[in-house]
Amino acid sequence: MDQPPLDPRRTESLRERKKAQTRDALFAAGMRLFAARGFAAVTVAEISAEADVAPRTFHRYFPDKVELLFAGDDDLRESMITAFDQTAVDADPVVVIRAVFAAVAKRLGDQHPELVIRERLISETPALRDRDLAKRARLEELVAERLAVRFGVTVDDLRPRWWAGVAFATFAAGYRAWLTQGGDLGAHLESALELLEHGVR
Repeated sequence: MDQPPLDPRRTESLRERKKAQTRDALFAAGMRLFAARGFAAVTVAEISAEADVAPRTFHRYFPDKVELLFAGDDDLRESMITAFDQTAVDADPVVVIRAVFAAVAKRLGDQHPELVIRERLISETPALRDRDLAKRARLEELVAERLAVRFGVTVDDLRPRWWAGVAFATFAAGYRAWLTQGGDLGAHLESALELLEHGVR
């Protein structure tokens, strides 16, 4: 008896799941090696071997080991921007910041061990520090641009730049507390935001 044809949607789902598993395996392998030996001492070939794939497979997922370390940043950025854009156009800036923080906590909250390792590697490696600072600066500029549109002013106006800078400083305080103390990322971010609400405003 002839077998029924495979559902192309199911085939695609299996393929995407396999890709995600390989990407996750490469990321986990890289983080294990980075944690044990430091960032500079680990090669792409070693990460590939640890994940039981060929180096060419590595490069299908990541251009280099730097991008592996920062895997997920683009998705996080999109989550933040989506949360920002879903708030009311006339919402108080603190309401907008709270929505963005909630999106970040949802995406990063279960990644504490990996992010502790990543922050250590960044602090130890000047090139990674430069990459991280540049990424944060671009994201802060993007937030300032969106706030400027909401305020009806140019991006060089004081208000959007002040609020963008305050938002990132507030996030950094809560995020650092979470890295060092553990616990719930959302709770740490909310505590930092409450300081902004009651201490500055």
